[in-house]
Amino acid sequence: MKRFFIQIALVSSLVYSSFGQANDSLRVILSNSEGAEKVKILTELSRSTWHNYPKQAMAYSQEALKISEALGDSANISISLRCIGAIKYYQGNHEESLDYMTRGLDIALKISDSLLISQGYNNVGVLQYNLANYQTALEYFIRSREIKKRIGDVHQAANVNNMGLVFEILGEHDLARSYFLEAYEIAVKSANRSLQIYTQNDLGISHINTSELDIARDYFEEALVLAKKIDNVNYGSVSLRRIGQVVHMQGDYDSAFYFYQQSLEASKSIGDKRGIAEGYSFLSKLLCDQGKVKESLAVLNSSHEIANGLKLGHQLLENLKLYSVIHQKNNAEERSIQYLMEYIKLRDSLFQEVAVRNLSLIPVKIKEERDREKLAQQNTELHSKGITNRLYMYILFGVIPLIIILIVVFKKNYKAYRVLRESNEEVKRTHELLLQSEKMASLGMLAAGLGHEINNPLNFIKNGTLTLFRKIEKDNKGSIESLEPYFDIISDGVNRASSVVKSLSHFSKEKVDMDEKCDIHDIIENCLVLLNFEIKYKSAVVKELTKKSVMVLGDEGKLHQAIMSVLSNAADAIEKDGTITVTTKVNNGNVVVNVKDTGVGISQENMKHINEPFFTTKGHEGGTGLGLFITYSIIEEHNAKMEVLSESNEGTEVTISIPVWRSK
Repeated sequence: MKRFFIQIALVSSLVYSSFGQANDSLRVILSNSEGAEKVKILTELSRSTWHNYPKQAMAYSQEALKISEALGDSANISISLRCIGAIKYYQGNHEESLDYMTRGLDIALKISDSLLISQGYNNVGVLQYNLANYQTALEYFIRSREIKKRIGDVHQAANVNNMGLVFEILGEHDLARSYFLEAYEIAVKSANRSLQIYTQNDLGISHINTSELDIARDYFEEALVLAKKIDNVNYGSVSLRRIGQVVHMQGDYDSAFYFYQQSLEASKSIGDKRGIAEGYSFLSKLLCDQGKVKESLAVLNSSHEIANGLKLGHQLLENLKLYSVIHQKNNAEERSIQYLMEYIKLRDSLFQEVAVRNLSLIPVKIKEERDREKLAQQNTELHSKGITNRLYMYILFGVIPLIIILIVVFKKNYKAYRVLRESNEEVKRTHELLLQSEKMASLGMLAAGLGHEINNPLNFIKNGTLTLFRKIEKDNKGSIESLEPYFDIISDGVNRASSVVKSLSHFSKEKVDMDEKCDIHDIIENCLVLLNFEIKYKSAVVKELTKKSVMVLGDEGKLHQAIMSVLSNAADAIEKDGTITVTTKVNNGNVVVNVKDTGVGISQENMKHINEPFFTTKGHEGGTGLGLFITYSIIEEHNAKMEVLSESNEGTEVTISIPVWRSK
């Protein structure tokens, strides 16, 4: 009880304090400064006020941006844009924040400022994480950390902590905590108290996720004390909310209600929409557990409206699950199932990228970038050494007294030239290994896709069976017709699981055999089954296949990989409401497979490079640039031809012509 009253005093102090004033000395200096010095002070003032005074911070950042643009100072323009993006982030406007952060990063890349680039990668990664693009976020965090290590930047706490956030949401709690603890140690050494609070809150959330409530509460209370000392209302409101969650889980509903209300009040005072949405969701669950179903639904509606507006993927996911529970308690079973199905659908779309793309390929991508830079550097050195050797030869024939010295130097340079040449060949071999890594990543993609796809049909079976049981128990006199929808749910789940497993078997073959008789229609159908979840929510598939199956001679696994790559590219090109048309026909002894999409298309400039290795149009999203190159290689191995036609905003058409197998 004593502990509770101490916390009440602490909470009141946090919510009703003056929230901390910006440094008065900076304001005095600001009035007497101009140019780049004034921009620097404005930026410091913005950073010191954006948690508690976002409007005032925005005014500082916009003035800094205006002065920087007038000076043509690219570095400070990049910093000012990122400051504005940070303020938008803390206000919960993630899409606007992403726009400003991306613009700031693009400028940093143009001026090749490594420190600004690493900070920009980290900022964009945070936004991608909050928009539920977890794979993309992790790639940005890794790129940021690689640069920080290379330039010796000691301020890595936020970057390391953010990597932990991705693994935490994927359920890798031990790995996530190792990153959180590393980040906390860095923050303590650098005396960055805001980052100390940030990491303590994340450590507490991780322990909540593993039901270690007492440990979690200690972390949140330590964070709350520190937040009060530095008047950080934003991070303090998180600590309040999570303490409420802990006591809620421990059954202390009155204390939980108090902490939730204080957290909401703190978030509202600084306009933190993201915190408000989460606070309402927590409060709704508390009301539901107390049996106040009507009040719970009203509060959850408020949370869902804010989350929808901000496109907070993870919050929307939590809310849909809570909607299902509330309607189940209200005996509205059909509504409960409806929300459960929406939850499964959204969960699939949020985690599809992580399930389909192999996380283990990320270090390979980074190594590829480093190897490519190293290769270019070594080629330059080789050229330089060649010029030096020729120059020494001219001197050798022109200045006899220096012959002996020049011979020694020449041998020394030639030895270095030979070492560099061998190193150059080693880098080329590394690139060849990278091609094999891409193939292995495809198998990893399919394995992850299998587990992900099977899990969803099993959910259908489980929920359909549970509902069927309750229906029979509640009304055992009902007609069989009333039970048919539930049988359909079970049947659909079983059929999907069977189709996925059957389709995956074609990709698991290790031995390459170019003498297999392959049914091209079966290959297309198998690939469409595995890409079902990636395609069906944003595009329709139209199949116009020949009436009879067509057989070709080759390696079935490689042909699956090639067709999968073409169909996957077609799906990626469609952002929303598109069509993928797949046709086959037999012409002059060849089966012609045509895949046409209504996606964004490829510009004429990029069309010149599509069959080159490591060329990609995906930019920051992280494509390796190997998928289509490998597809071309597979097609050539089968004595076949592939043609790509495309224009920007007009879609893409891929035509593959493979010789038909004929029995002798």
